[in-house]
Amino acid sequence: MNSAEATPLVDVQSLCINYAGGANVVEDVSFTLLPGQIVGIVGESGSGKTTLIRAIINLLGSGASIEAGHIWFDGVDTATLTSEGWRQLRGNHIAMIFQNPGASLSPMLTIERQFVEAIRNHRDITKAAARAIALAEISKLGLDEPERVLASRPWQLSGGMKQRVAIAMSLAMKPQLIIADEPTSALDVTTQELVMKELELRRRIDGSSVILVSHNISACASVADKLLVMQAGKVNDSGSVADILGRAEDSYAGQLLRSVPHLKVMTDG
Repeated sequence: MNSAEATPLVDVQSLCINYAGGANVVEDVSFTLLPGQIVGIVGESGSGKTTLIRAIINLLGSGASIEAGHIWFDGVDTATLTSEGWRQLRGNHIAMIFQNPGASLSPMLTIERQFVEAIRNHRDITKAAARAIALAEISKLGLDEPERVLASRPWQLSGGMKQRVAIAMSLAMKPQLIIADEPTSALDVTTQELVMKELELRRRIDGSSVILVSHNISACASVADKLLVMQAGKVNDSGSVADILGRAEDSYAGQLLRSVPHLKVMTDG
């Protein structure tokens, strides 16, 4: 990919968002995401990370609105999209992994039924073909006995297993864009690494772009090409991973780096 020639898949310019006409919770944020690129958005709780990505997919909470700025997806001004346009975009081109994706699973239906229906809602394939995709996706995220997982209802699975199932469902569509909001928050360290590697693999194999949101700067740095550091709704810093990891200790990025245990082990290699 020649980044000098590539057209951004996501282009956010001068974005301002507020709630019920109050002070802006996102202030003058701009960034671009190229095809096949991973951007990490990092910052403390309340820095505006989640509000920013929810604006990108038109899922802002009640009372929130975009007051200024523009968001383009694949060259289309998203402000011009109809409800049906958004449904098609989110279903076929953008996958959103929320902080607790397992909560989106219906407790009364088997994983197989939910997974197969999710696939067939967006692809004209048989149930058998959709089931084969479901099995493959579940296996990729390290879930043992995928047949048993498919036959289970969500309440029969652990929280971490439900998290991985929901992530697998999101990735099964081979989306152009994956937006992941703290996707590993309920997972153990080993599984966190597995999910991060899977996101990087989707970029490499499928060409998916990824926006990865986390308060853990080291988790983002392990797979991202560049980082956007947010503080109090604004972009405090941005640049390549190497640039951000090299910031002075008294900078905001440096403070975030020092707050993460064992970061030095990850950045020395």
